[in-house]
Amino acid sequence: LAAARMHIEEALRWDDEDPQLWTTMAEVAWLSGDATLAAAALEQALELAPDYPQALALRTRMGAV
Repeated sequence: LAAARMHIEEALRWDDEDPQLWTTMAEVAWLSGDATLAAAALEQALELAPDYPQALALRTRMGAV
């Protein structure tokens, strides 16, 4: 997961307005046990695309309201 996070961080340096990247970052952070980063990344994804299905599904899986 550390390598995945590194690659996502690199991708976000190129395009920080992609909700898919933010959702992926949220999921990797969540699976790594970093709930703070997961919540922040998910919030960013939903701010960019409030109806983004993958972000909404992850929010449900994470137990967020």
